[in-house]
Amino acid sequence: KVFRHREDEEIPAVARQATQYARQHPHHTIAILVPTNQVGHLLVDYLDEQEANYDNLLRGGSREREIAAAIHAILAILADPLDTKALATAHASLHALGHPATTAPENGADRLQMLLRSVHQPEALLFPLEAGDVVAALPAGVASEDELTHIERFLHFLRPVFALRPLPIDDLALALGDELFAWSDGHEADLALAYQIATILRGWRETQPELRLPDLVAHLADVVAGRRRLPLTRPTDLGYEPQPGRITLTTQHSAKGLEWDAVFLLGIDGFWIPGTLESPFLGVHDFLGGDPTAEVVAQLRFVMEGDAGLFNGRSATESAHIDVISERLRLLYVSLTRARRVLHISRSRATRQRDRDREMEPATVLGVLYQFLKSRD
Repeated sequence: KVFRHREDEEIPAVARQATQYARQHPHHTIAILVPTNQVGHLLVDYLDEQEANYDNLLRGGSREREIAAAIHAILAILADPLDTKALATAHASLHALGHPATTAPENGADRLQMLLRSVHQPEALLFPLEAGDVVAALPAGVASEDELTHIERFLHFLRPVFALRPLPIDDLALALGDELFAWSDGHEADLALAYQIATILRGWRETQPELRLPDLVAHLADVVAGRRRLPLTRPTDLGYEPQPGRITLTTQHSAKGLEWDAVFLLGIDGFWIPGTLESPFLGVHDFLGGDPTAEVVAQLRFVMEGDAGLFNGRSATESAHIDVISERLRLLYVSLTRARRVLHISRSRATRQRDRDREMEPATVLGVLYQFLKSRD
């Protein structure tokens, strides 16, 4: 299917169609295969808007940061229970995960977090001695009965977590992963990410035994802020299995070895799969005479191996572009052969880059495939 615009039409339409298919065929497995992680991240918002059940297998995805943020927020409370900002941050992080302990009135999550930041005796919230301690710890006369109920539900989740405080950091993070995702089925991928974060925390502690919980919390804060990335293994490398009625969101590159009943393949245009060496390629700068990265790589290969690895009669830039075309065609073949029952391919006539719309040519290979299929009818 051809759309007029990728960001405005194709991405929201594919999210809607895949969600509808999943609901109409609950016994089928479904995948949305995207060309890049960036395109996939744009899809996430629309899948959330559709309230779709899906596994986000994108590298560096928002889900990874959300899980790291939730673990960090709870560890921050354990490191400093009197930090009211940590209480509010924990509520916000769990709310972003959709955890039932942080339900809130419609459009009321921000207000609950404001109330938590305004607490003047956080110890009375976390360790109340009398029935009225929670109300007394909050600003007088500000919280409604409904808001008090939601705050108490959140505190009911937090209080038992303090019993985990004496555990080693990896066991502590593992237990927190169970607390975060054991409340319902369908969170296997999230739980796997939480377990990996626990293993990474243990590695930090083993390499720097002097680190204490506040230090590890500070390290994890760098991840949440985007200043540091975690070396997380992709779920597909851990034996990921698609679940019926649940959408898998991943890249074409990560789809190898997996199959689904229905596959939605988007963004298949002439920019993703160039048809000729004259097609537009990333990294090319005319004023530099081509792709400087390709030129440097070729020179390094020649110095190290005595062979620049160029195709006969082709420059370093042209040889690199031939490799790109070959790799994209291979990825297309992998993607086409992932579908057992239904294959939906789409592209757009335009896309938005750097806040400007850019026309996109069709992929030549799809025209060739169309003619091949037509000749077989």
